[in-house]
Amino acid sequence: MLEYFEDLRYVFKICSTETLNYYFLNQSDSV
Repeated sequence: MLEYFEDLRYVFKICSTETLNYYFLNQSDSV
């Protein structure tokens, strides 16, 4: 069960990073 939560946290971290990168890339494109 613990491994499951570790994976979940890992996936969440990856998704958050991807979203932030995407957001910042769009911001720089707008300027």
